Amino acid sequence: MISRIYVIPKKGGEKANSYLIDSKLSKKELTKLAEAITNPILEKFSINTFPEDGLRRKFTYAIEIGFKPGVTDNVGHTVKEIATDLLKLKKDSELNVYTSKIFLIKLDKLKDVREIASTLYNPLIERAYIAPIKFGKINLPMKTP
Repeated sequence: MISRIYVIPKKGGEKANSYLIDSKLSKKELTKLAEAITNPILEKFSINTFPEDGLRRKFTYAIEIGFKPGVTDNVGHTVKEIATDLLKLKKDSELNVYTSKIFLIKLDKLKDVREIASTLYNPLIERAYIAPIKFGKINLPMKTP
């Protein structure tokens, strides 16, 4: 099962961290992991839905930047180790973590969004996915890269 943990600043902002978890973790285990990777003074987290705080209504697009398949995701490896230790999982458990950054922007034309997206990542090692924000909802893919 694939789940996504979103971590955003408490005071809002245009950027979020995303952790795509490919594992059969329970909701309780996902919450425990999310608490471990979130700084509770500065950040808040949400599981599988972008946090409901009105931020999304200010923006028209979300740009997700993540690593391409085969590129080492050091933060993803670290979160996997945290999950393995914290949840007392076997070292060879089927757990994979993929990290990405999500940028929220307000522009009317997709062409302009693509232009901005092209400046946010290195196409040799990273991928970009642009998702429109419709009716306050961000539909980012729930699949592994």
